[in-house]
Amino acid sequence: ICLQSTYCQCSRPRLVEVPCERFDANVPIRNLILTTKAYSAKEAFESVRQRLLPDAHVILLCNGALSVAEQLDYTRIHYALTTHGVYREEEDESTMYSIVHAGYGTTFLENYEPMAQLWDGAGLNCRNVEHLHDLLWKKLAANCVINPLTALFRCPNSDIRNLPNFESKRHALLHELAHVYKLETPDCNRSVETLEHEFREYVETVISDTARNKSSMLGDVENHRKTEIEDLSGYVVKLGAKHGIICPANDDLLQSIRRLEPT
Repeated sequence: ICLQSTYCQCSRPRLVEVPCERFDANVPIRNLILTTKAYSAKEAFESVRQRLLPDAHVILLCNGALSVAEQLDYTRIHYALTTHGVYREEEDESTMYSIVHAGYGTTFLENYEPMAQLWDGAGLNCRNVEHLHDLLWKKLAANCVINPLTALFRCPNSDIRNLPNFESKRHALLHELAHVYKLETPDCNRSVETLEHEFREYVETVISDTARNKSSMLGDVENHRKTEIEDLSGYVVKLGAKHGIICPANDDLLQSIRRLEPT
């Protein structure tokens, strides 16, 4: 099997061929990269777990990575995130795996220099970083604001700014998330207000940078698919409950998206 995609940077397209193999192949795995939907990550991991070498590395490159990591009984995990934008073209027999690289960005990989160098050489503009903790929480903040609101109101990312009471909704969501972050990170010396401000700045940057984009959750809702809400808003609500606090704004979006999912 070979995936082919047109990679574009600075108007210089080139063809990239990525060799693949069936998931049930009997080949030992030294590096496993999980790029599934959050709700499928654990099943995907378990399906090849017996093939992992004793020193195998597992890289989480998916939404809800913080939630997913808690579900995997594995210690050698590396977080990764990317700001590259891609989408899959309509499938037919000739373009079954045709991928459009819609936006050039940066990829971050946690504490795995050899793989970061490999990805960078492949054109992913990859940086090896010691910790991704704060950036993962900022991404979670963006996902908890943008994804459910765009899915509920069926709009591109930037249009949520036009929703009634958007600023108050954003404040409530991010205040809860900042409170939970503070409780989950005992060595954090920033106030909840400071954390909320940092989250808000990140969310607004993402909205501006992806203004006309359609969120993955909106795509899931439109196509009557399961969403990743349990590993986004649901994760915030779960962590809040663990610390004895309620997160009504995030819980409201969690329940609203649940009602849109197929039964």
